Amino acid sequence: MYKDQTGMTLVEILAALSLLSIVIMIFLAIFGKYLLFADRVENELDAIHLAEEIGFYTGSMTETYQNMGSNIPDCSQSAALDLDYIIQQQNARSEVMQSGKWELDDSHRLYYTSAQNQTYYPVVKYCQGTNEIGLVIRLHIEIFQLLKDGSKKFITETYHYIPETGESS
Repeated sequence: MYKDQTGMTLVEILAALSLLSIVIMIFLAIFGKYLLFADRVENELDAIHLAEEIGFYTGSMTETYQNMGSNIPDCSQSAALDLDYIIQQQNARSEVMQSGKWELDDSHRLYYTSAQNQTYYPVVKYCQGTNEIGLVIRLHIEIFQLLKDGSKKFITETYHYIPETGESS
């Protein structure tokens, strides 16, 4: 062997490559989890925005609630509100359908398709406590996502209180 040789031996190069590959694998694992987390957060944000939009839209339909009169169920048995029926009552179906975001499925239920091609089904439940008659109507809005296997996954929920005189809160 030569005395003044500089450089790295094969063992040193293999050790350095092994350490580098371990570090790269750790970063790839973290990055993969980050992508899954970001996708989940994006779905939740889309669903929250959709629930708030539905709350605002259904909250502004005071005429429909006034037509229900005493048919608003007690909160111990809150009923699901057919969003398509409410839209028809307000003669706003063509306006909603023309937005391109809402469509009807095979069972004639409205669903929303996001820009990321995710499908969301809203369920709006409404009720009124005995001490709230003439004051407010409670809305419970749930958003479900349609999965590729056809099942629905709960994403988020929100609550709104609609004064019987008008605006939602």
